[in-house]
Amino acid sequence: MTKLSGRKLQAKRNHISQFERTYTYTVRSLSKPEMREECYEMASTRWLECHGAIDQDIINELRALRRTFDNWDELGFVGMLVCVDNELTAFTVGEIIDERLAIVHFEKGDTSYHGVYSVINQLFVSEFLRDVQYVNRQEDAGVDGLRKAKLSYQPDLMVRKYRITKP
Repeated sequence: MTKLSGRKLQAKRNHISQFERTYTYTVRSLSKPEMREECYEMASTRWLECHGAIDQDIINELRALRRTFDNWDELGFVGMLVCVDNELTAFTVGEIIDERLAIVHFEKGDTSYHGVYSVINQLFVSEFLRDVQYVNRQEDAGVDGLRKAKLSYQPDLMVRKYRITKP
């Protein structure tokens, strides 16, 4: 995923190239609490506006993001953000489990910036996860657009999700 090589990933490379030609952007690590707070504000305002109806899954995801940022140091997560003209446009948060596996827990972006998700994903993997064999991208929660985006990376494996509830 660092190079996005092969014919099947040409569209991803094109999105990244278009983004780089169109926008002046900077990339930063989520090392400071104020940066994480800015990311949370973006997720709970601008990102939500793009998604219309708010359901329980989205509310739960925002709660999980809040807990992640509040317990950042204890969790040992890594993250980065992308700013276009000094405005936050995307961020991602993940963790390295071991040399074989990393997990991307959160990835949020402003889709008015064409290619922003391809850029944040590729930069994050290249910067933080380049030595990891497999990257498990966030749960798609049955959202068609997210599932399609995940499948567009030609994954080696998709794991079936189960939800356990009390009777």
